[in-house]
Amino acid sequence: MMWRACRRGGRAAILVGVPAAAAAVKLADFLLPLTDPFLVLNPASAILLEGAAIGLLLLGLGERTPSLASLVAVSTAWRAAFLGWGTAAAALAGASNVFALKGFTAWRFFAVDPFVSALLIYAAFRVARTRDAKAAGLRPARPLDRLAARPAWAASSAVLAAAVEILLRRV
Repeated sequence: MMWRACRRGGRAAILVGVPAAAAAVKLADFLLPLTDPFLVLNPASAILLEGAAIGLLLLGLGERTPSLASLVAVSTAWRAAFLGWGTAAAALAGASNVFALKGFTAWRFFAVDPFVSALLIYAAFRVARTRDAKAAGLRPARPLDRLAARPAWAASSAVLAAAVEILLRRV
């Protein structure tokens, strides 16, 4: 979404505005009766950190599509920054639970989730590129590109991603 917004708006500042708007929506949860501020601050800070990491990657790439490896690296990097934020915030607040999450597992957060996120983002880029090529009258060169442009393929990919997420939550 950030990449599309930046392309349509034509300004790099949009790369900051999109995650800031999403984080602001999350901060609206402070209007609800919650007892733990980390349940609001942690997701909002994660949104900002992920947005900053992806924004920097997109600025560095220009019009090129990111590689899967670069997306995994960026996803891991913002998570490391988030770990630093969570540790510092918990220490300042005197909290015992850094992330205020039940069942938090570091191996999943740093090993599985970055790869799954990178795959989803990479697939979104591939679909967008295929759509752009189709709009320009170009035919996708590879069979997987043709599959990615079909709504049924996108829907089944989303169902598969949800199934993997449910399975990983049970592990």
